[in-house]
Amino acid sequence: GITLDVTEASELLSKGSGLDDEHLQVDEDLGTIVESYLAPADMDINGQAVKKGAWLLGVVWSPAMFARIKAGERTGLSFFGRADQVEEPVSA
Repeated sequence: GITLDVTEASELLSKGSGLDDEHLQVDEDLGTIVESYLAPADMDINGQAVKKGAWLLGVVWSPAMFARIKAGERTGLSFFGRADQVEEPVSA
């Protein structure tokens, strides 16, 4: 099986890092990440089906970024980071 440990990424996100504007890291305040979690079960959020294990992120956007979102200039969120593959010992 595969285990996904997002502890480090979650800690960074809770500090507000990880937000960029269309993959361009900018110096302006884009917003604050207020929650980050994996869906514990299949669920429905405001009519949108969410599968168990989906990564959910809540953001309070800055006024400037929210204006871009409302104008349709920004339509998605891209999270950046890295992954490391770690071999775990097989139990006997």
